[in-house]
Amino acid sequence: MRAREGDDAGDADKDETRARPILDRFSTDDDRRRARARARRFHEVISVAFAASTWIGCYAVRPSTTMLRPLRETGVGKKLAPTFRRALEAAATQTARATTRVPALRAANPERLTLSLAESLMFRGAIKPITFGGKLWLSYRFVVWTKTLGDGARAGTAKTRGRTRGRRSGKSTDVVVR
Repeated sequence: MRAREGDDAGDADKDETRARPILDRFSTDDDRRRARARARRFHEVISVAFAASTWIGCYAVRPSTTMLRPLRETGVGKKLAPTFRRALEAAATQTARATTRVPALRAANPERLTLSLAESLMFRGAIKPITFGGKLWLSYRFVVWTKTLGDGARAGTAKTRGRTRGRRSGKSTDVVVR
């Protein structure tokens, strides 16, 4: 069944009004644009760091051989096997690309790299509903934090204008911080 254009426009208006309290924290369109760019960059940094850390963790721990061996013959293991095979195929191509780009990976065992990447893909896929919302929340908190830092820096420069004490002489001097 196809939705009417008016219905889509109504949903967009609802989303806009939900986002308005967040956007009102930033005073101008330029501030909003900068805040969105900062949030996107921070979100990507978190994503790359989390992906790398889970890959490293899976390489060190080897979850498929250490923790998941008892699940191999259970129903859960049999249900996850096709998904793991697909993850393993995807990991093989990604590992091949990563070893050409990152020279430090060339010294590592390629089979173990591929297996650990597949394990990390499965793990990240399983917890994606939690991590996606968590990364969005962290990105929002980061933007708010940087906004308050900027406000604090502007307020701090205003407070330091005027009369201050000289460090060595103890005499009052006029100092303007720019």
